[in-house]
Amino acid sequence: MTDFSSIAIVAKLLKGLGGARRIITLSKRKNVWLLTNRVSDYGWGVVITQPIGLAFIEKNKRLKNTLIIHSLIVFLVISIALLILYQHDHL
Repeated sequence: MTDFSSIAIVAKLLKGLGGARRIITLSKRKNVWLLTNRVSDYGWGVVITQPIGLAFIEKNKRLKNTLIIHSLIVFLVISIALLILYQHDHL
C-alpha cells in the first residue's frame, strides 16, 4: 500500500481541511480548479480537478445572455427617448 500522507493536499484532508484553489498542472500546464473535501463519516477525502474553462462555461453563457438582453433594453430605451425628443422638437 502506498503512503500518500506526505502530499500537501492529502495532509490537509487528514487534518479535516478542505477547500478550492486554482493551480497550474505541471504535466499539462493547464489552469485547473482543485477542490478538496473530507468525508468525516468514512475517513475519506475527495480531490477533484476541473479545467477552469469548463468550470465556468455555463456561468459565462448566462452572463453573456444577460449582457446581450440588458444591452438591447438600454438601446431600446435610448432610441425611444431620442425619438420622443426628436418628435417633440419638430412639433
